Amino acid sequence: MSEEQVSTPAPPTPEPETETVSAEEVAEAAKALLAALQRFATAQLKALPADVQKALETAIAELKSNAETVSSHVKDFEERLKAAWEVLTAKKELPSGGDGES
Repeated sequence: MSEEQVSTPAPPTPEPETETVSAEEVAEAAKALLAALQRFATAQLKALPADVQKALETAIAELKSNAETVSSHVKDFEERLKAAWEVLTAKKELPSGGDGES
């Protein structure tokens, strides 16, 4: 006869304790994480050959320039759209005597 092994279920894992944090604490943690990532990226960039570093720096500069251009175009578009919406939704007054009744 073959013996069947019966596995016992693992005990349920306890719920982790949660702690409420403020928005300011989250913002500070996010800033610290971003700063750490920037330091890490800088260190990684410095480890690359000089020609690769230069190419990446050039590409980053072009991306930043394009982002600024796109941002200004978006702002201009938003202003035009807002002005057009105001014109379209403005209440139009009928000219005096032109109400269509005879």
